[in-house]
Amino acid sequence: MTGRNKVFYSLISVLLALFSVFNIISSTVANAVENKIYVEDIKVYECEDDDNCEAAAAQWFTSIGYVFTGIDLNQGTSTDEHAYLGYKPTVNRDMAITDIRLMAMDAGYTIYNYEDMMNYLASQKAGTAQTMQNAAAAFAQNYKAGSPKAADAYAGLNLFHVGDENKTKLGDYILAGKTDAQFFTRMIMQSTTGTLNAVHGFLNNAMASYNNDLDENGEVTTTNWAQFAVRSELWGKLGSEEMSTDEINALHKDYNDAARDLFKSIQTFTAYYEDAKARENQANELPEGDTMEEAAEEMENIEREDSDFLYLAAFEMLNAYSFESGEFFGDWIVELGRMNSEAVDLTQLYPVVEAMGKCQAALTNTGGFVAAVLNLADNEHNEDFENAVDTARDKIKGLTNEEAFNIWENCDGDLKDSTIAFTSDAVRKSTAENALGRKSEWEKKKETVAEIEK
Repeated sequence: MTGRNKVFYSLISVLLALFSVFNIISSTVANAVENKIYVEDIKVYECEDDDNCEAAAAQWFTSIGYVFTGIDLNQGTSTDEHAYLGYKPTVNRDMAITDIRLMAMDAGYTIYNYEDMMNYLASQKAGTAQTMQNAAAAFAQNYKAGSPKAADAYAGLNLFHVGDENKTKLGDYILAGKTDAQFFTRMIMQSTTGTLNAVHGFLNNAMASYNNDLDENGEVTTTNWAQFAVRSELWGKLGSEEMSTDEINALHKDYNDAARDLFKSIQTFTAYYEDAKARENQANELPEGDTMEEAAEEMENIEREDSDFLYLAAFEMLNAYSFESGEFFGDWIVELGRMNSEAVDLTQLYPVVEAMGKCQAALTNTGGFVAAVLNLADNEHNEDFENAVDTARDKIKGLTNEEAFNIWENCDGDLKDSTIAFTSDAVRKSTAENALGRKSEWEKKKETVAEIEK
């Protein structure tokens, strides 16, 4: 490995480590410092007119961590029902309510059962949940084998706890074998996006190859998935007469789904990489802004260039490997990513899936291809990552007096017993997009749920 590539490996490792940890808490910490309080959620407590009504409302709001306002939305009306208002405060600006709209309930709407909708959505996420469970099992195996990256991932996963009585850390929970696909289904449905992305990243990092091989000098070395991929024997066998129809069909069964997920992530990577490359070629220096508006625009450009670096560096990392023909791996990946889904031959990715492992390949569809590229670096302990996790833990403790976040922090248990109103406009839009009876009821339901999910 050249010194230049070592620099790229180090920089991209540090950046991704910092991004995965600090993105979860940065906005919370920033707003805590500013001492600003926002409204995250609003609830209404309904009760009949009696002496204990207001007190019962106050007690209920307090029990769920909401602020009781004492406001009765039905005050001054002829009804015997009271509707007391409460809200959930937050210091996280990203969780704040920014828009409230009222819908007259004498207008057209359709009522759906929230639990039924969530159960349906969970069934659609079952494949992703199983992939995460497989990744968790791979993490546990590599951790127990002594993988330094799995040890780093363990520290990152333990920034979260599973919300049980003992507040068991997520890394410990996985190592104890207590997770399953149902656990990760719940995480997908109920955890925040930041939490889910971080867990994805940590699990992906833990899947880096670790087999304790020794090189000619007797030093520990590990062959990574890119090295396996460019030298895979499958390249020569696929499309030749060496493989029987049964063998090819077995490959399709094992690798096709993971190859499809991997291709989608490579398409996304290619688009971002080529945008970053175009910006790099346009200019190397940013002009100074003379006005506040121009200065703000330049700040956005700087942030974009930070993101650009990740994709440019990832491409350089891929191009550190080449096929026997001399073609660089990064060039091959980008060329493949330019293809559309109809034109691509997914069997081209079978050697890559074989090298990465089906679990890591499938995980790139939700965790991103760049995260898999990070695993090309030597499987060594990353001190910068350790420092980032330590800093994150300290900041979490400063905010919550605990060392870990509850992964169900964003979960609203009351919703499971609720119904939701879907407006007539939305229903009509969904109906109009259906091809007048040409789609099954299952397809119509799926499209309706997709609208709600958005």
